[in-house]
Amino acid sequence: MPGDPGADVPAPSRGDHLGGPDLDSTAADLGSVGDDVGDLADDTAEAGGDAGTPYIHGPDGGWGGAGWVERPSDYAAGVYESLRATPNHIDVPQMSKHTGVDESVLRQVKSHMIRSQHDVIVQPGEWKRGRFTPRDDIADLWDGARKGTLDAGQIKEFKHLMTHEYVESQLMKAGLPYLYDETGLWRKDPDGTFGRNSPKSLSAAGAHDLAPNPARGGFGTAWQKLGLRHPKTVLAEDLSNIDSFVNDVVQELRAKGLNLK
Repeated sequence: MPGDPGADVPAPSRGDHLGGPDLDSTAADLGSVGDDVGDLADDTAEAGGDAGTPYIHGPDGGWGGAGWVERPSDYAAGVYESLRATPNHIDVPQMSKHTGVDESVLRQVKSHMIRSQHDVIVQPGEWKRGRFTPRDDIADLWDGARKGTLDAGQIKEFKHLMTHEYVESQLMKAGLPYLYDETGLWRKDPDGTFGRNSPKSLSAAGAHDLAPNPARGGFGTAWQKLGLRHPKTVLAEDLSNIDSFVNDVVQELRAKGLNLK
């Protein structure tokens, strides 16, 4: 579902995994690292719903329940549902071959973005629970990864996305929410929708805010603005050492006073 704490996050009232091409990507949300499923029945059980029912209309309007936070485009919905219904042992090796990303990273991110449900803040005081809403640009990357049609620039973008989502997922497992609902973070845009500003303090930063930028990669000056030091671990090209990178992140956040598992 991607974020640089130094840049504004697009309006969350859309209900997608907050962010755009230059920010975090869809999602907020995660399953266990190294999971693999052998058939559709196992996949749908892990996803918490029926693969044939991608979303359910909630009693108060909008989309929720066993499906996505908001209703996506037909195109993005088709890509995400196809990924969700495909056992990991079938598509993960192909995506790894086409992009050079370690299989364990792909399994974790696929679970986080495609299968798992999350609590997503969509406007002040309003939360929805569901899977991250599919986005067309992110669907393009996933579809290209499995088909082997991404060019060099898109593969780099895909790796940035995988890094962001993996770190975000691990920070959520460590106890951080996807995002915080803080009065000072919200703004009301001219069209009446709510936008979310970047947190100016570490106490207001959620997992999405503290993960590397999904489009540009790395932390830039965002971490420095929050008084944080960059991780010492240099990520391998295939992201195979990303757990060491995450450990650096967690240790730095603990050192600055965050109570993480």
